Amino acid sequence: MKKGQYYVADLIGCTLVHEGETLAEVVSSIDGAQAVLLEVRTADEQLYMVPYLKEYIGEVDLKNRTIELKTPWILA
Repeated sequence: MKKGQYYVADLIGCTLVHEGETLAEVVSSIDGAQAVLLEVRTADEQLYMVPYLKEYIGEVDLKNRTIELKTPWILA
């Protein structure tokens, strides 16, 4: 694989963060019609689906197991 590429399965267990704040953990993924959907669980055990699209997802850092969430309002 090229640098910056990864398997969707590699994202399971990563933490969603926004401006240094931990928001949720990726628990699974679903192949949607328009995009892969990341199922994430917040600290209060709520489940949300986050489209894996550049409008919502920023930098993915597999070394530190973090994914930048550009739009934290999607978890409301």
